[in-house]
Amino acid sequence: MPPKKKKQPRSTGIIPTTEAQLLTQIAATGDLLAARRAGITANTFASPTSQLVYEFIEEHYRNPGTPKEVPTVEQLTHHYRAFEPTASDASVGSLSDELKHHRFKSELVTELGEVFETAKLKPAEAAARGISSIRKLIQLYGDSADTTMSESAIELVHKLEEIKSMRGVTGIPYPWATLNRETGGLNPGDLAVIYARPKNFKTWLAIDAAVQATYKYNHRVLFVTTEMTLEQIKKRVLATLSDVDYERMRTGAMSKGELARIHDMADMLAADEDESRFTISSFAKGEKGIGHLEAKIEEYEPDLVIVDGLYRLHDDVTRSRSRDQLVVSNIVMGAKNCALQYKIPMLVTTQANREGEQTKGTTLREMAFSDSFAQEVDLALRVMFEPETGVITAVIAGIREGKTATFYIEPKPGNSFHEVDGQHAMAAQRASRKAPAPKRRPQPAREYTNKRKM
Repeated sequence: MPPKKKKQPRSTGIIPTTEAQLLTQIAATGDLLAARRAGITANTFASPTSQLVYEFIEEHYRNPGTPKEVPTVEQLTHHYRAFEPTASDASVGSLSDELKHHRFKSELVTELGEVFETAKLKPAEAAARGISSIRKLIQLYGDSADTTMSESAIELVHKLEEIKSMRGVTGIPYPWATLNRETGGLNPGDLAVIYARPKNFKTWLAIDAAVQATYKYNHRVLFVTTEMTLEQIKKRVLATLSDVDYERMRTGAMSKGELARIHDMADMLAADEDESRFTISSFAKGEKGIGHLEAKIEEYEPDLVIVDGLYRLHDDVTRSRSRDQLVVSNIVMGAKNCALQYKIPMLVTTQANREGEQTKGTTLREMAFSDSFAQEVDLALRVMFEPETGVITAVIAGIREGKTATFYIEPKPGNSFHEVDGQHAMAAQRASRKAPAPKRRPQPAREYTNKRKM
């Protein structure tokens, strides 16, 4: 018997551009893992050429000679002349979801058409076929959370290999090694909260995380402010990127070298082709709910969302602007659902209670509306600035997976917020205790007069 011909994939009318964009973006960014996480396989592609290109990418990635390496766009075009690279501003994750959506829609329409034709003569057979086909399509392209160990085993091995190769950091890295070690970075679906009393640098820490995610690791960031003006956040971001002391920048006391760095950075930002790489946003009057946040996510398609002052959002459920336990619970739950729905991490800030000044990060109850946050967040980070030592004490007060820990950050607004070792922090504490109290200047003796009424 002649060998069976390999069954060619059925044309589904899917937009070829989407397939080319996804393959190009995987090669350009090296982010094959995002496609894997979205459930993309060679069979997801309708075009036979796209299937072959994706299989080549996977084989190259698994090849012991090129471990964990994604082939370049030039390598793809060299091996597959029919492949035409197509650039896109969208992320690998977004393109993966778009491809699955179009494939699902196209195959569903085709299957329903065939079921309809069969139903004209054999309705029972058509019904059985329809149920079977739809169930299979949902399994292939749907977002069902159901799985079996036999289906998941290989994927789990890939993820474990990924964790090992990236030294445990599988998400967008934090700027601080201790957090990366305990959390694995900011992973899709995570909701992390930084909480502190006012004037303890929580907004600065959020900005530092955003700047690193964007300009060091090439992720798109949406930074939403509810506590400061857009102008204030923009100045802080520019100071951080330019490595200029913020206080000197704010007061106009920059040196010529600092001013030159600011000009160079501004020119570089203006020339960035991806205008939405780092988006700073606030809400219009009356538009402060999670629904409005979701609209911004759909507009800008970020890889990371940061909300400075989550507690100031409005509750879409009760439509209330008050600040009670129920309202804040709905806001926090909405934020977590938002992170899960869009498969992106979310880092938020909120306030600490005044009583926390006594307990110093030893209990989650220091967080304002702690009961609302505790059930939903994956990380709760308490930060406390010690003016005497000039060091921030950061306490992992709550964590879903990992261990609680304490680490220290040296704050230099506009320059850096680097983690420092415990010995450095202890030395600063000892120095602050040994520092002599400032001598009081002698006050001139007061002259008292005793004027009696005559």
